[in-house]
Amino acid sequence: METPASRLSGSKASSKFPFCPEALSIHERARRQPRTRILVEPLFWTKLHLDLLCCTFSECSLAPPTIMNLDIAGDDRKLRRFERDFAAYDWWGGKESNLCDLIAHNHCPLSCFLNLHFQLGGYRTQILPCTYFCLREDCEGDNEGLPRPIAAHIDYRHIVFLRKQKLDTGLRYTRYYRHNLPAVTLAAIKLKRLVPTEQLHEPYLVAILIALAQRQRWVLGPTRTQQVAGVTAKLLYSSDDVEFMHLYSANISCSFLKMFDDPAVAPPAPHSLPIQITAIPYKPIETFRGRVLALMLSATNPDEVGKSDDLIVFT
Repeated sequence: METPASRLSGSKASSKFPFCPEALSIHERARRQPRTRILVEPLFWTKLHLDLLCCTFSECSLAPPTIMNLDIAGDDRKLRRFERDFAAYDWWGGKESNLCDLIAHNHCPLSCFLNLHFQLGGYRTQILPCTYFCLREDCEGDNEGLPRPIAAHIDYRHIVFLRKQKLDTGLRYTRYYRHNLPAVTLAAIKLKRLVPTEQLHEPYLVAILIALAQRQRWVLGPTRTQQVAGVTAKLLYSSDDVEFMHLYSANISCSFLKMFDDPAVAPPAPHSLPIQITAIPYKPIETFRGRVLALMLSATNPDEVGKSDDLIVFT
């Protein structure tokens, strides 16, 4: 019997896509919530921010058994080490570096980098800690310019750590913060409010997808940007689910991204941001990397991997 998608992760789709009958600028959306501070850094986004962006998540579907075949000497040992260490690590840094070592080492078609930048015109650029991946061939040889990012990854423990760090940093600038029980209690309440009721519907993931799309569009250059409808952003997310890693995918239009260039300018038409969630089983571990790469690169052989433009651009 086939496993229902809802049982894969406990995730359910939004009942319906947010209805956005009006083409409003980001500032106009913010003004419609006078009692809530909307323009905050992405770590402090909530479901309200997703609703204002007309963002929804699909039901979690099981990944197809497509595999990218890689012939790597000693690969079985590396896979077993990943299986052992990834499950054992409670530290987000260990999990993120472990995955990077698995899918972006010297014999794989990807290279990994750290941190994306979230841009909102007129406001300070926000660094979004995460790992992102580019095609190795774009990073080596005589290739000029910056490589185009293909996808990103973050572990949920990393998000929890970053939020705690932000709130704790604010307290440390308060005199006698260790003895300020009301301030400590308030910080704990704020942190609790930021935890989504559905772990797979984490707002920070949407910010990473947008930041990834912003960088993809920027690397394309202004001429190419005028010729395409948008870009495809993908994100791997490791949660406390011991059976599945999840892949988020979104086709993000250039008109949507332009709203963030100038938050005072409305888009030409109403929009929505549907995000697809795919559950990738960790087992069998022998094929895990191949299945992840096949989904990220839409290919079953390294020789079939297209150019980065082909992977991220849609018309």
